Amino acid sequence: MVAKKNSMRSRFLLLVLVLGLTSCHFGRFVIYNFADITDYRKFPQKEISKKGDPFLFHEGENKFSQRIEDIKLSSEKLGKLGLTEYLDKETKSVAFLVIKNDSIIYENYFEKYNQSSIVTSFSVAKSIVSGLIGIAVEEEFIKSVEEPITNYIPELLEKDSQFSDIKIEHVLNMRTGLKFNENSYTNPFAEIAKLYYGRDHLGQVINTKIEEESNSSHEYQSINTQILSIILERATKRQLADYFEEKIWQPLGMEYDASWNVDSKKHETPKGFCCLNARARDFAKLGRLYLKNGNWEGQQIINEDWVARSVKPDMSNGCYQYQWYSEEDNRTNDQGEIIYYTDSSAAATNLNPTYQAVRSSNKNQGQFYVEDCGPAFMAIGILGQYIYVDPEQDLIIVRFGKKSDFSYQYLFSRIGELLKEVS
Repeated sequence: MVAKKNSMRSRFLLLVLVLGLTSCHFGRFVIYNFADITDYRKFPQKEISKKGDPFLFHEGENKFSQRIEDIKLSSEKLGKLGLTEYLDKETKSVAFLVIKNDSIIYENYFEKYNQSSIVTSFSVAKSIVSGLIGIAVEEEFIKSVEEPITNYIPELLEKDSQFSDIKIEHVLNMRTGLKFNENSYTNPFAEIAKLYYGRDHLGQVINTKIEEESNSSHEYQSINTQILSIILERATKRQLADYFEEKIWQPLGMEYDASWNVDSKKHETPKGFCCLNARARDFAKLGRLYLKNGNWEGQQIINEDWVARSVKPDMSNGCYQYQWYSEEDNRTNDQGEIIYYTDSSAAATNLNPTYQAVRSSNKNQGQFYVEDCGPAFMAIGILGQYIYVDPEQDLIIVRFGKKSDFSYQYLFSRIGELLKEVS
């Protein structure tokens, strides 16, 4: 009887263990000892701006503010809803700002959030790390983006000599050839879960393997930005948050304080691939910095050429360059309908391979269309975090929330089109 009870108990414990390990929450705790959201570097350590007065956007121009309130989003996906109604009922947005000509023409908060509520960046932080790399190059902490990453992380050579073939620019463009599964967010054993919840990011970077030759293809992998943040700290001999505060946060005159999460209090390696926590208005200022070609009120914060490289559309790299996205769109007619061609040669007429590519249609067999890349650009994070910039219209749109939806980019471009009518 005792043996039978022990057997049943063992089976029960085994079942609990299996269920626990297949549970994302429990599995992360067992494997990675849980990341603590209170592990972060808070900044600034001094007054928010040297002059004591933060930079403020203007109040909205009436003609634009009225137009955006009247927007009707008629499409198959969005239905015929007004902007506020759509954001409130359909998107799980928590913050939405539209800024044109340095004026806030629409600002709204949902889900009990308000202007002073903290939102987290997720992968929007990647674009910011890129800007810091540009500053470090300008200041000659980093000699060139052509340098191998092993100049700054020599431990990688002990694992594989091929790491010396990976250049900083390959990392910026996500062309490293590393073995890293970005898409298994629900799998507690996946690399991305370990990166988010793990407590030793340097250790994970050093133990990452190479899967293919560097620069052979583009594959979005958060581990790349984590490598960039480690390079930044080693090159500048500064904490990432401190360097960011000095070079960007303070000069831009942010309204609030902020924080950047680290892997653990023990290691204090910043989560450069994600996890910058701030307010929506201050995130908008980061978009404005790139809108103004890296210049802020007469001071060149980020090298203009670096900004140009970051936002110049690159179709060969999936409309992704230096940790920024270019807006993807299709060649359309005057009615906004996609133009289809019967063969690829016809579609390729006057094609610019840097900005455009011919694609075959899944819905219309035997037909082809042209996919465009740019000129609007954006920083994007999972669950629909966006800093969207349209330089042609002097337009910045910031969206933070709890739900991803591919219609957001349509929404941004639709807002731009409607505002253009009253410019």
